[in-house]
Amino acid sequence: MVGTTVGLTLALGLIVSVLISQRTKLKLEREKLALARASEKKYSDLFHNVSDIVYVHSLDGGILQVSRAVTRLLGYGSEELVGRSVREFVRPRYREAFDSYLRRISTWNSREELVGIIPLASRRDGALYLFEFRSSLIQEDSRTIAVRGIARDVTDRMARERELRRSERRTSALLVESRRMQDNLALLSREILKVQEEERLRVSRELHDDMGQILAAITMNLEIVSRELLSDQAVIKKRIADTRVLIDQVFECVRRFLRELRPETIDQLGLLPAIRQYAHEFTDRTGIEVVLKEHQVVEKLGSEQKLALYRIAQESLTNTAKHAHAQCVTIAISKENHSVVVEIRDDGEGFDQTGNRRTEISTKTHLGLLGMRERASLVGGEFSVQSRKLEGTLIRVSLPLQEELSTQHLEN
Repeated sequence: MVGTTVGLTLALGLIVSVLISQRTKLKLEREKLALARASEKKYSDLFHNVSDIVYVHSLDGGILQVSRAVTRLLGYGSEELVGRSVREFVRPRYREAFDSYLRRISTWNSREELVGIIPLASRRDGALYLFEFRSSLIQEDSRTIAVRGIARDVTDRMARERELRRSERRTSALLVESRRMQDNLALLSREILKVQEEERLRVSRELHDDMGQILAAITMNLEIVSRELLSDQAVIKKRIADTRVLIDQVFECVRRFLRELRPETIDQLGLLPAIRQYAHEFTDRTGIEVVLKEHQVVEKLGSEQKLALYRIAQESLTNTAKHAHAQCVTIAISKENHSVVVEIRDDGEGFDQTGNRRTEISTKTHLGLLGMRERASLVGGEFSVQSRKLEGTLIRVSLPLQEELSTQHLEN
């Protein structure tokens, strides 16, 4: 009897243990199911609530799953698309590209994404929209079973990019046209300066030949008349002497104009004597001292460069006399590397370069600076101006030495 009781007790304990174990398992299964449902809901919310189209399609392009964003972007309900092929929504002329995309799936590296653009038509208005897609493979047991990805509407972005490219092409074309016009303007400026110099040469020769002969003839006539006058005609002799003095002054004035029109000294003696002579005359005429620091390298410049440099010095001294109220001007000529550098510095009033130049200096002076810059540019040089109020003005011109540049080029 006791043995029977013990057996029943053990059996009941075993049954209770089994029941408890089964209840625990059921509880765990229910918890796993709840977690799975929560995870699935979270995934579904994420899948459907993103702003871009999230999709899953089969290896042959059939739509398996698509997010609700497709309704907002293309006007289709997601339930209308599942089971249909993506190819149906691709315009005929783009289907070959889509078929090529499907063929690539078989050779696709599972660790990579396939990125591209697909055009899709909207159900609402039939308009074509461009979507940038990023697809990746879904694998199970090392076997590819489907493709998933995300597609973003880039229609507006690509339209802006196309417009930007068109704008860049237009800007590039305008830049090319601008450079062509600048080249034409530089050529025109060069021709204008050439014509000006030729005209100055012609006028100077005519003045020298015609005016010089006339004045010489007048002087000779006065000399003859003066010899034939009687000794008691002193008043007439004085008048003749005064007239000869006036004629000498006219001679000097004509010579000065001739030098300004076309300095023959440059061709006959060189640039330094021409600048030296002009500086001496400038000091006599204005009272402004000119200090010339010479360097013979300047004579190695070409004829056009010498003439441009002379004109720049001439214009600079003229501006100094008219506007700077200076006491002294220094013209320093030096050699830097393969260039001749000329610096013209005055101790005048100067002007404020940070302000409006048209209010600081006259329009004529402004044009004079532009003319000097243009002359330097046309012979391959560089031109700069530095000035401050009450600190004077520095004009700097750098002209390349063609001979040394040619030699350097040959050596290289």
